[in-house]
Amino acid sequence: MIPHNENYTIASISHISFFGRYKYIYGLTGTAGELVERNEVMESYHIDSFDVPPNRKCLRKRLPTEILNSNDELQKRLIQIVNETQRQNRPLLLLFLSIDDTIKFSQLLSEKKIVHMVMNELQREDEDYIVFRAGQPGVITIATNTAGRGTDIVLSPTSKANGGLRVAFTFFPENFRVECQGLGRAGRQGQPGTAEIITSLDDPYIIKLIGKLDPSIQRDEIFIKKLYQQRSKQIKSQSESRMIHSIYEIKLFNILSVFFAKLKKINEQFENNGTLQKE
Repeated sequence: MIPHNENYTIASISHISFFGRYKYIYGLTGTAGELVERNEVMESYHIDSFDVPPNRKCLRKRLPTEILNSNDELQKRLIQIVNETQRQNRPLLLLFLSIDDTIKFSQLLSEKKIVHMVMNELQREDEDYIVFRAGQPGVITIATNTAGRGTDIVLSPTSKANGGLRVAFTFFPENFRVECQGLGRAGRQGQPGTAEIITSLDDPYIIKLIGKLDPSIQRDEIFIKKLYQQRSKQIKSQSESRMIHSIYEIKLFNILSVFFAKLKKINEQFENNGTLQKE
């Protein structure tokens, strides 16, 4: 099933013509995306960009991507990860594609009497409280990718000593920015941690990229590389489409600017001649 509006990520800034009227434009982001997206921003807004080195050395370890046969296998694997992390006395953050997915997995954990927290914009608890608790040893947090984004999960001394926060996507991210935003929740501010993607062949985005596949297909490094290549092609196509849209918008904006400038001049002439009738 294709994601609904609740998890749709906007990749561009609307009304590009308005930004051209500013004398200076500055921006800051932790996830600039792929090279084609960075070039799009630079060409659209006529700006340059540079990378700021991190304040502290990143200790986060990226674990291999796992693509299982089905959603059923995925659910079983996620339960294994929950148990593994609790045995290690480490905090765990599982990121889901939609609110509905978080609810279903929360029900599964409840059935197994596994204590956990949910952060999906519908939870009763305050988000700050959940983020504060999420760095404690053995705490399991399930969330949508957008919930709590941009906030640091601070680890307790015990959590740090046990390997830090473990973050796992349970779906294949639609672009590099989303991937960095999610996996980057581990290892913040020089803390230890691990990050990974664990999904299945039933993943809607994988099906969109390369179709429904036979479970017998080998999912090795070559397969994973192909997935990323297909994603990059789609991102490039989307970027080119936005660039074309921006060119048309700028042309229309310029035409309207000339029209309203002339209209203003005509109105001023009427006012100066005293022939403009005001209602």
